[in-house]
Amino acid sequence: MAKPHLFVNEVRISKIREYLEKYPWYKKSFTRIQKMCDEMIEKGFSVPDQKGYVFNDACRAHNVSLVFDPYDKDNYICPVCKVNFKDEPYRKAWISFYHAWLSQMSVYLGISYIVTSDNKYANAIKEILEKYILYYPHYPNEDNEIGTTKIFQSTFMESIWLCYICAGYDMVNDSTVFSDEFRKKCLNLFKESAEVIKDYDESWNNRQAFNNSGMCAAAFLTNDDNLLNYSLYGKHGFAAHIGHSILEDGLWYEGDNYHFATVPAMVNIATMCMYNGIDMFNKSFNKRSLKDMFYGPLKSLHPDGTFPSRKDSPYANSIVNRWYCGLYELAYGVYKDKSLADFLNFTYDMKPDKSMPLSSAAGIMDIMKPAYGTREELDWRGFLSIEPETHSDKGLPVTDSINMTGTGLAVLRRKNSYLNLDYGHYGGGHGHPDRLNITCFLHGKRWFTDYGTGNYYLDHLRYYRSTLGHNTINQDGKRQSAVSGKCDLFYKGKLFDAASAIIDEIYPNTTARRTAILFDNDMAFDYVLIESDQNHVYHNVYHSFGKLNDDGYSDCEDIFEEEGYDFLHDVKTILVKDGYNNKFTDGSSSMSMYASADLEMVQYSAYAYGPPKSIPKLFPLLIQQKEGKKVIFANVYEHIDEKDIKSKKIVEFNTINDYKYLVTFSDSSVMEIDISEGVKISYDGNTESAVFKKENEEDSEISYECWIDYNSIDDKPLCIGLRNNNSYEKTALLFSEKVTLSPYEYKTFRNPLKGRGISIQDGYLKVVYNKDKEPFVKKIIDVFKYDRSKPINEADHKKNIFINHSSNFSRAERHWQGKDDLSVEGSIFTSSEQSLSMVLHIKDNEVLFSGGKYDYDNDCVQIYIDRRDQCYRNVDTLTDGIYSMILKGGVNGNVSKIIPMTNCLKDVSAISLSMNKTIQGYDVCIDIPFHCIGGRPSIGDIWGFDVVLSDRDSGVRRELIAYWSGALVGERTYMCGETDHDPRRYGLIRF
Repeated sequence: MAKPHLFVNEVRISKIREYLEKYPWYKKSFTRIQKMCDEMIEKGFSVPDQKGYVFNDACRAHNVSLVFDPYDKDNYICPVCKVNFKDEPYRKAWISFYHAWLSQMSVYLGISYIVTSDNKYANAIKEILEKYILYYPHYPNEDNEIGTTKIFQSTFMESIWLCYICAGYDMVNDSTVFSDEFRKKCLNLFKESAEVIKDYDESWNNRQAFNNSGMCAAAFLTNDDNLLNYSLYGKHGFAAHIGHSILEDGLWYEGDNYHFATVPAMVNIATMCMYNGIDMFNKSFNKRSLKDMFYGPLKSLHPDGTFPSRKDSPYANSIVNRWYCGLYELAYGVYKDKSLADFLNFTYDMKPDKSMPLSSAAGIMDIMKPAYGTREELDWRGFLSIEPETHSDKGLPVTDSINMTGTGLAVLRRKNSYLNLDYGHYGGGHGHPDRLNITCFLHGKRWFTDYGTGNYYLDHLRYYRSTLGHNTINQDGKRQSAVSGKCDLFYKGKLFDAASAIIDEIYPNTTARRTAILFDNDMAFDYVLIESDQNHVYHNVYHSFGKLNDDGYSDCEDIFEEEGYDFLHDVKTILVKDGYNNKFTDGSSSMSMYASADLEMVQYSAYAYGPPKSIPKLFPLLIQQKEGKKVIFANVYEHIDEKDIKSKKIVEFNTINDYKYLVTFSDSSVMEIDISEGVKISYDGNTESAVFKKENEEDSEISYECWIDYNSIDDKPLCIGLRNNNSYEKTALLFSEKVTLSPYEYKTFRNPLKGRGISIQDGYLKVVYNKDKEPFVKKIIDVFKYDRSKPINEADHKKNIFINHSSNFSRAERHWQGKDDLSVEGSIFTSSEQSLSMVLHIKDNEVLFSGGKYDYDNDCVQIYIDRRDQCYRNVDTLTDGIYSMILKGGVNGNVSKIIPMTNCLKDVSAISLSMNKTIQGYDVCIDIPFHCIGGRPSIGDIWGFDVVLSDRDSGVRRELIAYWSGALVGERTYMCGETDHDPRRYGLIRF
């Protein structure tokens, strides 16, 4: 038996009881908690004997959460259409909700016990634990979405469950209702769950922070020093996350939403450590600390108290939410920083926009409904950690313009206007292709916005994650590359505040710059410059509210058949001249947006989804279109109060040249905007300027990159690029020879696949271009010829494809068990010079061609052939020129079939496919006519190539993924949603 020592101790419990006597509002908060616990005991509860499923917790038609009632296990009703969704997946989603409810109710039951000492609350936790002890060994560790887990479908969800169930146990385990024998059983349960969690390392991801939190709780209760050390100081433990995953401005690298998804887990760990004599709240790792995570997100707050909806974030997430208040109550209790007290007072006093639905990742798996922050309705964390004696001032820590260089967000603030420019850290798997996206408030009103992310399992997610779904530029309708940029101008002045950012390779061989200027008079200027080596069509997109004046527009056909454009409705077009006024009207406010058109410019108006929780309602967007190698978009916009004619100030907007613009106002004054060397504003006899920043130059090494040109015509496909990043001449070594590059020069050297430093041995191409650099290594197969003298899958071909080593397998919900579990031997060859053929003999101890949730969740083969131009060598997504397909085995009387994964795959009906089960697994034979994959190769041609296998032995999701090209070291695999493969990792085939 141990006294509470995870989220409270005896000293803290005494303080809580003291505060309950002293503060009526605190007593009200507890009464609400106690009432919730009493209702649970009175109505009864039961632990499910099944694991829970995720995602099917919303109405697909209305994108709203179903009403899941813990006291009604049979009804899952949409609050909009009132349909009761009784399909099996919805029932399993309710089970997931119920498991989470039980674990978090354990915390509230524990709070009720430490306040009242009433054993009925301890006994309720005991009943919960008794059933989990009984059922846990029998929950299946299968059918998982992300990682190993028995109670849910994702490791991180079991981690949250474990942390909270441990917290509840910790607060009541000294009760007389617990015997020593039962305590041992509880500790064994916690230890067993921690071992399941430990088996799936999520690396730097936010989910690993949850995993660490669950393991940390179990470690403190079971006195497991090794587990504690792993969760705190392991390769991806608490300390490593602080030092690596927190950016220099205090934000978590995956964006605003996942910042607050991570903070609770990090705070839980630090709190448990604090009550066990370890200070993790104040320790720094790599010059970062947990304290930074509290201040970071407050730097970018919108004027309406919401967080930016960048990357995978909910839209318009308000700080006036008890989940956030609970976190900041804890932060104030730990740090006693007056600015945090001022912030809490500001938050409690703020009148939120109640038209915006509350949501929050901070309360992830929180069973209490979202509510506006008040000290009479504290969540469990706020209740346990609050310090009532605070300061009386109100305010935000940051109220002026700030450049958040870590996450890469320039925030401009002047009076009641706000504009941010997103240029920096892409955000990993939760990042969006939206570099140079802007969000703009004028006169306190949101006009241009990032709508965040929709539901992860509904089709509209494609739109919210597309480049078109953001206020930025796209090239030829396609998504931007996954790159980060830099801000080389940030200025706070008397006349204006400004930011300018540049993104190299935003598209292949394309550079883009965006400059944003914010003025005092509810006015902003926006400038975009794009330069490429070829002509392209560019769209500059703005998402707004109300209605766009589309008088004079005419109906038109679809603009592009590219990602996101299929979500556009009522598309119209117009040809406009310089200074054209685009006007958005929303209620009694409007925003006039004057466009630079040079001579003429094509514009489109359309409607599409807006805030995800407003689906299916449509919102206006404006698309400006220009074409060329160099394209410029320039717009000036102002807020107008339709009830006050004097609020309209701009009369005319004129383009002087590519870098100079004139704004004429109603009082006849003129402002000149010059952005040739930065930002220069001349107005009313005053001139103010800011220039592009030239960083203090440090000597930089020559950078190298190596790739294969799949379209080489000179028998020199091996390309090595050298770049001099300095303003002076510099020399480097290439194959032991000196190469001199001029200032900022980039030079490509082409080579045949032979010569000094180049070798092909044991199926690998290895290029040692500099002894001090990592060599360039690719798997390579020499494709042989076959004359079809026998059926191609009956001939005795030599084997040149092998997938039979642990390095081929990524980590999924289970470990690879050896060759009989899954392995491949096969052949790839040209067949009578008409086609590319493959015969694969696959060992698989359990072949399941059907029953998977998605096609790729069955036992299947994916083929990738890359014939793209070399300018796409660093693009990590499937684009034209990659011919990819899923080969799916036939079942129930159906033959095997080919499922195209890219549109460039032609004439699929001409491809022959046979897949048949064998004693050891299954065989695959495919014959692909060359015209289906871009045409016949010449002798010596090299293509990018990969074969990927999915393996499922039970449940509805794949459990292993094998790559011919090789899995990345330590790579983990999502169980669903990953239908493609990074082309940069492909191996090679040579003809």
